[in-house]
Amino acid sequence: MNLKDGTFDEVSIDLDEEALSHEAVGFVEQSEWLRYGCQESYHHTLPALIEGKLPGEAHDRERQLRTFREIAANNDGTSGEKIYSFTMKKLHEKGMGK
Repeated sequence: MNLKDGTFDEVSIDLDEEALSHEAVGFVEQSEWLRYGCQESYHHTLPALIEGKLPGEAHDRERQLRTFREIAANNDGTSGEKIYSFTMKKLHEKGMGK
């Protein structure tokens, strides 16, 4: 692109489908901070997810739960109770709770 005279040359981009398909990993542990999931990409699209046609690893609920248990503070199913109890304690301390 030449900004001085406004001209440009169009460059055709050819995608190698086979090379791109190696990137289609599906649902995996992605990194320390992206524990488990499937990132949207050329192959991993919302329509493909909705249609159940994502390439690569299929979603695995148990694998997802196992992965997030490694980092979740309240993974025993009691987080709601703990949050409620904490909130009520703070409200009571301020004279606002029952």
